[in-house]
Amino acid sequence: METPQISIVVPVYNVEKYLERCIDSILAQTFTDFELLLINDGSKDSSGLICDKYAEKDSRIRVFHKENGGVSRARNLGISNARGRWLCFIDSDDWVDKEYLHCFGDVFNYSDDIIVIQGMERIDGIQGRTLWQVKYPNKCLGKTDLGNGIAHFRLLHSGFPYLKLFNLSIIKKYRILFDTKISYHEDHLYVFNYLKYVTRIYLSEGVAYKYMYNGGCSSLSSKTHPYLESEYAYQCISAQLNKLLEYFNVENEVYIRQISHFVYQIRIEGLFFCYLQECRKKRMEYLQKLKDDTEGIQKKYNPESLGGKFLKWVLKTFPVFFLDRLLLLYVSVKK
Repeated sequence: METPQISIVVPVYNVEKYLERCIDSILAQTFTDFELLLINDGSKDSSGLICDKYAEKDSRIRVFHKENGGVSRARNLGISNARGRWLCFIDSDDWVDKEYLHCFGDVFNYSDDIIVIQGMERIDGIQGRTLWQVKYPNKCLGKTDLGNGIAHFRLLHSGFPYLKLFNLSIIKKYRILFDTKISYHEDHLYVFNYLKYVTRIYLSEGVAYKYMYNGGCSSLSSKTHPYLESEYAYQCISAQLNKLLEYFNVENEVYIRQISHFVYQIRIEGLFFCYLQECRKKRMEYLQKLKDDTEGIQKKYNPESLGGKFLKWVLKTFPVFFLDRLLLLYVSVKK
């Protein structure tokens, strides 16, 4: 097989209900110079068999079977085996329009030091209707307008690894892999780590990615994660955010306030994870750690909701003992 222009990595785990739709949508692409890497992450249903069936029909497909280790390890295996010049990710329960790869633009003439970003539709998995849409104009952000463009289009909020076209030589040169120590915001951290090495961002008006939202407990974002994992994710992403704001010369104070709050919420979510899981001693220790972060609470945590504003006020105002009782009450009500 000749070296393809684009490698598509699809992690697969127990998605027999949706997998054929996903693969069929990729094979229907109008841009055909690609390879498809299906990473079966120890599926217990028929997903692995479906992958093998498609590989027998199309030589562009390669299947890798591995023990279950999570989406980050699956994606990393795909990265290590990718042979294209460019790399993109698609989740196995989502699908793409036939113009998805074409919407990334002229991949033959791009320089290496870029990222291409297109839009998406979030689809209600039950009713099939569009919940919301992200859409950009066709635009190239270069040296003189990167900072303003990032703020205007809120690009640092976009932590999805799908929707994006990455350069594989940059990824391999700087060993940009998904952090397997976390399963929470690991995708956002990956995108931030990659952005450190780009000098231009191409935006595409395409909205060809269809992200299916099943809601409730089936959504990863609704799961409870270890609170120390959340804290680790916050520390890593916060550190990279500070570097990116400086690297891209983002000076828009409103946007800096917005993205700082967006990232600090990871830490606040970790607080609630802690109260769902841990004993009183660990809860009090973590709560005290957040309360001692006066700069973070004052400058980074800027909620707009009444509940968030109330939480910020009590964190600044009351002692840890009172906060512990208040959070226990809140968590019991939420349950």
